[in-house]
Amino acid sequence: MIDKYLLEEAWKVFWPSETDCDESERNARAALIESYYSFFNSHDYSSIVAVAQQQASNCTSIPLNYPELFSTLPSDVANRIADNPSMSLPCMGAAVSILYALIAPAEAVVDEGNDDASSSESDTDRDDDSKPAGLGKRAPLRELVPRLFNFEPVTTLRQLRANLIGKLVAVRGTVVRVSAVRPYVRSMCFSCVKCDLSWRLHFVGGKFRQPTRCPTPSCRGRTFVPDRASARTVDFQRIRLQEDLNRKEPGRVPRTVDCELLHELVDSCVPGDVVTVVGIVRVQPAAASDAAGGAGRRQPSALMTIYIDANVVDAHKVATL
Repeated sequence: MIDKYLLEEAWKVFWPSETDCDESERNARAALIESYYSFFNSHDYSSIVAVAQQQASNCTSIPLNYPELFSTLPSDVANRIADNPSMSLPCMGAAVSILYALIAPAEAVVDEGNDDASSSESDTDRDDDSKPAGLGKRAPLRELVPRLFNFEPVTTLRQLRANLIGKLVAVRGTVVRVSAVRPYVRSMCFSCVKCDLSWRLHFVGGKFRQPTRCPTPSCRGRTFVPDRASARTVDFQRIRLQEDLNRKEPGRVPRTVDCELLHELVDSCVPGDVVTVVGIVRVQPAAASDAAGGAGRRQPSALMTIYIDANVVDAHKVATL
């Protein structure tokens, strides 16, 4: 059984923008975290131990073999990975993060009963006053991303349709375009001009949004100043995959799909590499020219474009220059 204070801290780390989530959703995620934690704690996963041997500052993800994981997890939990990865992967990461915090090396250990030792700033503002003293020493929770290698089956680009939105898939193709590495803003502090309150706002999906109201109940301020120096960012890169030219139908332009890379996945491939990308199928608004049917028409449209939010980039062949 996971201590409730660890669950609360895990929520702040993995879902910082969903503090007002309804109770049923919170309980469902807590139950799934418990399931993953019990599983990893009772199975010999050397990759988790290997991560724990690293310095805490270098730990951002943990590699997992999907076929092995799928065959050993309870069937209802295993099926959720592909069907609802947006919920399953963060819950799995939270469980691994809690387990990591309990077996981390001595360099990463802090005393939970000492506010000074555990006050290092993270992506969330931790409420240490609500914790009872004497919980013992452990490493602070950090956002660990589970990387699911060898995901099956491989989906062709032709099969990427609306029915797969929100699902976990594996696609294979040749990298034909790689963007420059850019900062991906995850959160930023804002100050209220009227009451001078400063707070951190988390951006979902890296989409910047201006605050609409001040968190102070008695304040009606509507003007907020962003503190750009407080922005917390990660590396971001977009690549484009093209389907295998050997399998395309004659006389047809090869299909392509864009993939978004974060953290250590950035710069993991170059144009010409044949890669397998495991990730979540997501949608974004189509470009104005594409949605309107031509560059000359600029009008709102309900058309969306499919892209892959990458979890793993596995290169099979490196391009030679």
